[in-house]
Amino acid sequence: IASLRSSGRSRTGSTPDSSMADRGASPGRFLSASAFGRTFRSEEGNVDFRFNGLVNPEYLTFNSVDGLRYGTGVRFSARGEKGISFVLTPAAEWAFARERLLWRVSSTLRYGSPGQSLLTLSGGRRSDDFNSSAGIGNGMNMITSLFWKENHLKLFESNYMLLRHRSEIVNGLYATLSYGYEDRKMVTNHSDFSIFRRDIEYMPNRPVNHYLSENNDPLSPYHLSDHIHHEASVEIAYTPARRYYMRNGIKSPAGSDYPTFSLKWEHGLNTLPGQGYKSYDLITGNISDERSIGALSEYGWKAGGGGFLNKEGITFPDFFHFNSQPIPVMFMNYRNLFMIPGYYSLATPEWYAEAHFRFTTPYLAVKMLPFLSNSLMRENLSLSWLYTPHGSSYTEIGYALSEIFLLGKAGIYTGFRNLQWEGTVIRISLIIN
Repeated sequence: IASLRSSGRSRTGSTPDSSMADRGASPGRFLSASAFGRTFRSEEGNVDFRFNGLVNPEYLTFNSVDGLRYGTGVRFSARGEKGISFVLTPAAEWAFARERLLWRVSSTLRYGSPGQSLLTLSGGRRSDDFNSSAGIGNGMNMITSLFWKENHLKLFESNYMLLRHRSEIVNGLYATLSYGYEDRKMVTNHSDFSIFRRDIEYMPNRPVNHYLSENNDPLSPYHLSDHIHHEASVEIAYTPARRYYMRNGIKSPAGSDYPTFSLKWEHGLNTLPGQGYKSYDLITGNISDERSIGALSEYGWKAGGGGFLNKEGITFPDFFHFNSQPIPVMFMNYRNLFMIPGYYSLATPEWYAEAHFRFTTPYLAVKMLPFLSNSLMRENLSLSWLYTPHGSSYTEIGYALSEIFLLGKAGIYTGFRNLQWEGTVIRISLIIN
């Protein structure tokens, strides 16, 4: 560390011109680095150490389970020849209402020629969303909780370890192997704080789904309870005739004239209370593509399906979950999602088929109006479809204007269940990431 140069990459963007080892760390600089963080870089420029600081809004969040949560972290990275690199990122947070230390350590090794193999090992203790693949973000859930007392995010405690290896077998063909361990513990709300609507209570920390009993009946087949989870998976993804370019010894994709095909097998093993070990197997497959078709025009689509071959040992976190964003305002520009169903309502322990299509163009309908024709806004059409045994056929169509003042998107979406109208909503996205 003594040989590292202070790059001064703090939140303020200042850049000292000499190493801290040479000049010494004055009290003011030490306090500034402690508060707002600082990056130290070796003389050779291939080793970085970043302290994220004690005053860091990115680590501030709130939910009804943990209450106020705050922490910090560090990042160590080293780069070698031929795209070889190593990154280590420890972090810790304190959940004030639960009086619980949450922590994580993640390490990534990139190796192989030309830097196309990734080995990651991570572990820690976290408050995990039941829908870990797609759900409401921590920031948006904090806003809805504090201002409207609506706790959309449903959590359980996960003491976990994850090992994953991803490598390119031939150009465009990737194989991913992973193993995960979790000690899952169900938790309840520990905070009733909110800025407004203090006279009402938060909803219980329990997802709403057809397969879950309303009061979490212990006799129901998908009763939420503490258990140990093991998971192993194999995933193959292939993009034929994929183009690429090289930068700093690392191979990066540059598109293809063909779609991407993926196939995944997941084997899970759960230790359920009073039942011993029980397992399940899930197989999923997808085909997707994105393509530009002219100046500022593009389209993308995705089609897929899958199901559980056996579901004897499945628990709700193991259900297949979908991306549904039912609140009026979002902070991300999601793709391949549903705008009307509840966050956890679509999850299934059976089988499914889904398809998504979107089309974006500068001129379609509204932009033909004279007072809008010169604006930078684009028009978007979307179509999403899902079939599950319980939910039957659900279809959603939408129209939206994007690039509103360069960072906004507003649209109207209508859903149909078995071709019967189910609802129409307006959604606004503020793209601030």
